[in-house]
Amino acid sequence: MQDLIFLFIVVWCAVYHVMLRGNAKQAVFQSDEEYSRFEDILAQGVDMRFNLGPNRFRYFKKMIAAVKNQDFVQAAAEMKDSRWYNQVGQRARTLVKMMSSA
Repeated sequence: MQDLIFLFIVVWCAVYHVMLRGNAKQAVFQSDEEYSRFEDILAQGVDMRFNLGPNRFRYFKKMIAAVKNQDFVQAAAEMKDSRWYNQVGQRARTLVKMMSSA
């Protein structure tokens, strides 16, 4: 993906703001596959945040950092290494699988 002017998601404040425009109005996503991948990652974050609420989601700092660094395998590992993973059951396993394959 190209450098973005703005692409930020502030999940801990429940504000999701995504600008899909690159420098000089260049395309941000080079293919439909890249855009679909982005949508999947965003949907996982929204689902997890909805499940946990804004206060508890903030504690997943390592997972959020891994997503920002596009290290989705590490993000999935951070999701799995939590009480949330054991408490939620199948929903958590599905989200971890989606994240690790992103």
